[in-house]
Amino acid sequence: MAAVMCTFPLGIGIFSVTMSSASVANGSLSNLEYGPSSVGLAHDALSTENAVAIMHAERTPLILDPSGQASLWLQARLKAKGTNYEVVQMHSDRFVTTLELAVRFGKTLVVEEADSIEPFMHPLLAGDMQGQGSGSPVKIGDRLVDHNKDFRLMLVSRSLQPKLAGDAAALLTIVNFSITRGGLEGRLLGLALQAEQPQLEAQRTALLQQEEEQRLQLAALDTHLLQSLATSKGSLLDNQELLDSLNHAKAKAATITASLQESQLIQTTLSEQREVYRPLAARGASIFFVMSDLQTLNPMYRFSSAQLLSLFTKALETGTTGGNASSRLSVLSTTLTQLVTDYVSQALFNADRLAFGMHLAHGLVPHLFQATEWDLFLGNAIDRVDSGVAGKPQAGRPSWIAAESGAAWDALSKHCGPLLAECNMSEGQLWAPWANSLTPEAEYPPHAAAKLNAFQRLLLIQAVRPDRLPTAMTSFACSTLGLNSISPPPLSIATVLRQEASAGAPLLFVSNQGADPSQELQEVASAIVGPQAYHQLAMGQGQTQPALDLLQSCARSGEWLCLKNIHLVVAWLPVLEKSLRGLSPHPSFRLLLTSESHQAFPASLLEACLKVSFEAPPGVKRNLQRTYDAWGPKLISQGSPQQGQLLFMLAWFHAIVQERRAYMSQASLLLSCCHSHSSDACNACSLAVAPMSYTHMARAASKQQQAVGEAANNHHAEGQKLCPPGWAGSCDFNFSDVRSGADVVVANCGSSQPDWKKLRGLLENAIYGGRVDNARDVQILRAYLEQFFCQESIATQRSGPRPLPGTHNLTLPSSSNPLDYASVIEALPELDSPALFGLPANVNRAVGRARGMAVTAQLKHITASQDVGLGYERNRWAIQLGPLLRLWGSLTPSLSSIAQLAVPKTATSSSLDEFLVSEVAFAQQLVATVASSLSSLSDLVLGSGVLTPTVQELGGALLTNQVPVAWSEQWPGPEEPVAYCAATAHRAASVGAWVAVTLTGSLWTSPLNMAQLFNPGRLLNALRQHSAYKLRTSMDSLKLITAWDTRMLQGAPQLVLSNLSLQGAAFDGSRLRPLTSDSPTSNPMKPIGLAWVPKQTQDLIQLFTSVPLYSEPERRIFIANLQLPVVDTTEQQQYLLAGLAASLLS
Repeated sequence: MAAVMCTFPLGIGIFSVTMSSASVANGSLSNLEYGPSSVGLAHDALSTENAVAIMHAERTPLILDPSGQASLWLQARLKAKGTNYEVVQMHSDRFVTTLELAVRFGKTLVVEEADSIEPFMHPLLAGDMQGQGSGSPVKIGDRLVDHNKDFRLMLVSRSLQPKLAGDAAALLTIVNFSITRGGLEGRLLGLALQAEQPQLEAQRTALLQQEEEQRLQLAALDTHLLQSLATSKGSLLDNQELLDSLNHAKAKAATITASLQESQLIQTTLSEQREVYRPLAARGASIFFVMSDLQTLNPMYRFSSAQLLSLFTKALETGTTGGNASSRLSVLSTTLTQLVTDYVSQALFNADRLAFGMHLAHGLVPHLFQATEWDLFLGNAIDRVDSGVAGKPQAGRPSWIAAESGAAWDALSKHCGPLLAECNMSEGQLWAPWANSLTPEAEYPPHAAAKLNAFQRLLLIQAVRPDRLPTAMTSFACSTLGLNSISPPPLSIATVLRQEASAGAPLLFVSNQGADPSQELQEVASAIVGPQAYHQLAMGQGQTQPALDLLQSCARSGEWLCLKNIHLVVAWLPVLEKSLRGLSPHPSFRLLLTSESHQAFPASLLEACLKVSFEAPPGVKRNLQRTYDAWGPKLISQGSPQQGQLLFMLAWFHAIVQERRAYMSQASLLLSCCHSHSSDACNACSLAVAPMSYTHMARAASKQQQAVGEAANNHHAEGQKLCPPGWAGSCDFNFSDVRSGADVVVANCGSSQPDWKKLRGLLENAIYGGRVDNARDVQILRAYLEQFFCQESIATQRSGPRPLPGTHNLTLPSSSNPLDYASVIEALPELDSPALFGLPANVNRAVGRARGMAVTAQLKHITASQDVGLGYERNRWAIQLGPLLRLWGSLTPSLSSIAQLAVPKTATSSSLDEFLVSEVAFAQQLVATVASSLSSLSDLVLGSGVLTPTVQELGGALLTNQVPVAWSEQWPGPEEPVAYCAATAHRAASVGAWVAVTLTGSLWTSPLNMAQLFNPGRLLNALRQHSAYKLRTSMDSLKLITAWDTRMLQGAPQLVLSNLSLQGAAFDGSRLRPLTSDSPTSNPMKPIGLAWVPKQTQDLIQLFTSVPLYSEPERRIFIANLQLPVVDTTEQQQYLLAGLAASLLS
């Protein structure tokens, strides 16, 4: 007998379904039973094939059904055929008993929530009977149960990755009902037609049924004819009965064929009418897969197809009626997009909403994005990285382009040169005002706006004014999608609880650190259902069983239950999920959950929940209001006016240190000393002897965050680390700090004069300092305490009021009336000024640039993650890795002499020369590593190499735009492969140039660009060793000093560094100057001299501020501390708070 083989791939193997050809021939596998007319199935071939496999597989089917639609179809199918079936959940207490009865009496048993296979089921799945014939017993656990031949078992799991042991997997037929674009599109099309043209869909369904019945009649005629011919005796020509049967069959077949042809014509006409609504269905399907991609940003961002179907149905119901079909579809499309955007954005943290908006625009309007332009936008264009590394201005660059935008402009002009030429970019009078505009994204020159499409204008903003990129992206996404905003309406917990929560779907509040919705939930819920009907339980050790008991009780009575901090019991959540599915809740029942992000949070539970992100409202004003609301008016009114003033200053200090985290780039990208310095660094961390790589630092930070789920997605965390909050460390200040601080303040208000030193010491060392693990952060924290907690900060009758720091006219009240302090808080602006934090006026430009970089990093990660799990495909690898391989091939000629490079040794060779020897060896080893890796990949894609585990790991990393671990462990360079290869080649060539200059004997007396080195920090350590040798002293007895006039360093071994830039201020060689709001983020510095001198040597600069020097403007690797002169201690504190930092420039 012939067999039809249907295979269904799964991560654990390939499983086959064997069906006899007779089943196909007799029509039992027809579309009438399993096709689009079958209730509950998606309208695609895969769903039909899966349905056939379920009903005709010889082995027990395990149905992977994340949407739940296949389970509904299966039950409807069994009911329609009159099958004696029963449904039970695997975790049910009666599961074993139900299974035994079904085996004994020949029932069909549908087992839901079959996420794993218990060992006692293996004999049953394997058909391991204890005897022969019908009724033979089979062992289930410790009992032998008579096996009825009519018994059938069907397992259903919502998880796409059930926990199956190898032997169990071999006993099952895996049927995967994961969502496909075609299936979802067909289902959405059916919903649209049912709502918009119900008679059209009914007519089509009737035609399909009629057509299938007629095809079955033809098959029956064929079968009858063959049987008649097979059983005929004698001559066929003499068998009149057979001839009459043949003629009758022929006539009937002709009639049916004509009917089928007519049906096909009508079907074609109906299909044309149906296709009018296909763009809407296609848009809905695209939206769902955009939603699915968001889980790469945060594991909590999971959404189900059922939620999209609900939103799609709501759009069909709420869209305006009337007008022609085209205008109606346009309205429905916009309505659907707005509903989905609001729904999804409500579940996202604010930092991820812009990336969602851009990804949605890219997914719904793909024709607007050319592949090369999209790669350029994401930073994947090779020319851009090469230009940026080499630092060579491209010929023809307009004079109005700022130096810091030069590399980005060169890349843009290489990819869009002709288009830019049409826009007359060389006309400085036309474009310079635009480049310096406050809102360039809204003020394009008219002739250019007409020639550039929306995305090309966005590319221009990215290249010339990256600080305005977030605003431009927001405007672009809204205009492209036809929306007013990509942010949801302001969060109202009362509205969510009254209008969106339901008995059947838990309401999950996902919060970040420092935000807790529990108090507000309690107040709002108590106001809705009353305090007696609202129950809450903080989850932790020993609370799981009480939570299940409360769940059952509240579900029966219709009361509300809130389980708080469920991320602390994430291993128990599958039990909670199964309990929820077994409930038949009262319509008034509500389940509220609060959690932080966690990698191990069950995906199916997330998809079942209505998710709402909860973040503390940003800004100093909102922060102060939250603090005073938590304190209550009695704390202020029952104390003295001095206590009221000090409590306000405490709340102000707490708001400043918390909200400073919102300023990412300029404020504090200072690396932790324990991360950046070796244990033997001296002079208050003036030199990093062995700086830790940024990649390693990121991994260490990820380990710290994993406990609270913040490291759920490495790339999402990476985007934040590139421009972290306003502190070098996590600095997780929260309300417990200000609460403890209030106790300290009250305890120190007994006397007429506060002990300021004691008060500052307690706040720093006992409370807030415990959150800080970075030396620079400690200095900033101490500076704030000295600024706020001093005699000048409180108003007295003699001194009078002093404006609050960072404000012009707001003064501190001298009373114990809570309303006076409330009026001061109300007078604060909603948007914070950088001056409140002591940050430079142009910090928002740096913040905008950093925000834009973070969003593009998120989009890049989403794009790269779409290829994860596809495995090795030679053609795909060749296409995607080709640009990198070609880049390295183009760089190889310049590296040909690196392997033979050597530094000649002489009798006068110093530690500096030895450093250059080690740098040459480092360059040779790194180039050899990269070349060997890429050579093995090149051989593989050309067909001459072998796919080894090492090569597969290497290719997998590069395909996801990650630097292979073998590379980053050797040198912590750029974090993207293309940039890494270009930087490796450039620095290796630069090291060769240093060797050439060494031969002339003038290398160490010339200005040096340390950005050309792989390990710039080691050069200063070599200078330290050289100085100790020359001065005949120990290295520990030396300190690093800087001078802007190198003549002041006469007599000491010194180096002169060039190509430095300063962030946070401008320096002219003699004095620091504050920046204006339109100042560039990086300001060039004059060459500086560095020397190691004995510690007892008097400083060349009497009063200075220590400025950290980093290897690049992103402040990833610390090198040393420079000394810049200041006028007084006030200015010293000013630039400390400003986050002053210097960096090397390529």
